[in-house]
Amino acid sequence: MDAAQLALSYTAGALAFLSPCSLPMLPAYVSYYVERGDDGGGVLSGLAFSASTTAGFLVVFLALGVLPSLVIGELVRWVWLATPLIGSGLIVLGILAGWTRVLERAPSLGVPAWATGKLSFLLYGTAYGVASLGCSLPVFILVVLQGAAAGSLGEVFLLFAAFGAGAATLIVPLTVSLSLAKGVVREWLLKAMPYIRRANGAVLIIAGAYMLWTGIVR
Repeated sequence: MDAAQLALSYTAGALAFLSPCSLPMLPAYVSYYVERGDDGGGVLSGLAFSASTTAGFLVVFLALGVLPSLVIGELVRWVWLATPLIGSGLIVLGILAGWTRVLERAPSLGVPAWATGKLSFLLYGTAYGVASLGCSLPVFILVVLQGAAAGSLGEVFLLFAAFGAGAATLIVPLTVSLSLAKGVVREWLLKAMPYIRRANGAVLIIAGAYMLWTGIVR
């Protein structure tokens, strides 16, 4: 396994958190933390809640990504075909996400009323991960297949760790910032959402074009 494969998995994790399917939940996450987060814990509290959210987010992909990695010997033969197809899909998805409102359907949080504290954020992270599946699962499985084709199960879990780290790179700073200045971050995020949406769409188009090009050339 080389650094490029880990970097691809890391990037996929970050994009999964900002995928068009789950992006409507981002302001909701801010509001959820404002209402249910711990006001007195400061940075340490923000780290704890963000770790719970990241764990819930990652468990969704662990549940759906381990099986393909175990039967990779059969599936890897079709990776060359999946790459350009997924690339084409990402380009279309990027256009829809960045310059239309077709994908703006805020999903239900799916967190029961009895869940409190860090458990509620673990469940919220799971709901966030489920919301992002429609956009991020094909790329995630492709990353697992490509990276683990000639490797061991340990390398598969290393890819999962890189994927989780990519998501955590966005979740942790956001949550810690909320623990320090909830109102300011929420106001900034609401103003920045249109720009985030278009930036996300542009990244998806670039990633899709790269996958399409590499899939056709190889």
